[in-house]
Amino acid sequence: MDHKKLLGQRIKYFRKAKNLTQEQLAELVGMEPNSISIIESGRNFPTLNSLEKIANALEIELNLLFKYSSTRTGAQIIDEINRELNKLDNQKLEKVLLFIEDFVL
Repeated sequence: MDHKKLLGQRIKYFRKAKNLTQEQLAELVGMEPNSISIIESGRNFPTLNSLEKIANALEIELNLLFKYSSTRTGAQIIDEINRELNKLDNQKLEKVLLFIEDFVL
């Protein structure tokens, strides 16, 4: 298992979820855009300080960047989804519902 690649994929996932470009994320964390590209591609492992800045910029807990194993049960996944949904306002919940309906159908 290549942890650098998996971590890079997680950072890219959360960056895109926040609708940020690599350049925007780099600016938020005080890095060069090329550094974000290198991290996301799995060619470099960032320092703990950089990881903390990235997590803060993405407004997520640092540990979420390392949750890339799929050893959770269906019930655990549903519980996690419910926890995240409870954080959303009605407008965002409507968007999630539309996405789910499109995905399932």
